[in-house]
Order: sequence, then C-alpha cells, then structure tokens
Amino acid sequence: MEVRGVDPRDVGWEVDQPRYRVYFWWGTADPAGSPPGQSCDEYELTGPDVAAASVLAWAAEQAGERRADWFEVFVVVDHVPGDRGLVRLTPSR
Repeated sequence: MEVRGVDPRDVGWEVDQPRYRVYFWWGTADPAGSPPGQSCDEYELTGPDVAAASVLAWAAEQAGERRADWFEVFVVVDHVPGDRGLVRLTPSR
C-alpha cells in the first residue's frame, strides 16, 4: 500500500448518499472466464446512513451465512447519465 498526502481542492464532486453493490460468489474462479459451475447473487445497498464499513461488515456476515466462496463490494458511480461504473472496495480474487 502506498500512502501520500493530498490537496482536498482537487475534487470536483462528491456523492452524499452512495450506493453499494455486493456480489456473493460460489464455484472456482477461472482467470480465463466464468466456468459453467460458477454462480453469483448480487445486491444493491442504499440509504442515508449506509457507510462503507457497515456494508463491508454486512457482506462478510452474509458471505459466512450463505457459505459463499468469496464476495466483492463496490461503490456504484453514475459518472454521467447512462455511464454507470463500479469502484472496487474489496480485493479482486
């Protein structure tokens, strides 16, 4: 991990109520693509008090209860209308 100081004036916008996506995965990860036996459940978490820490905790708890092989957490970003993207919060598998 690399850490450096920043100038807070370099930010042009922020999102007050972010949306998060959580993906729960079962099966073996294949770098060349998804094998036929791999499956995923996807959820979106929203709300005025939803924070990254609570989403990560919920995802970890749910992954254990669902016996998922792994999970991924992202922030949903609508850069411009019709251009939705995801910012990864958890390491890729």
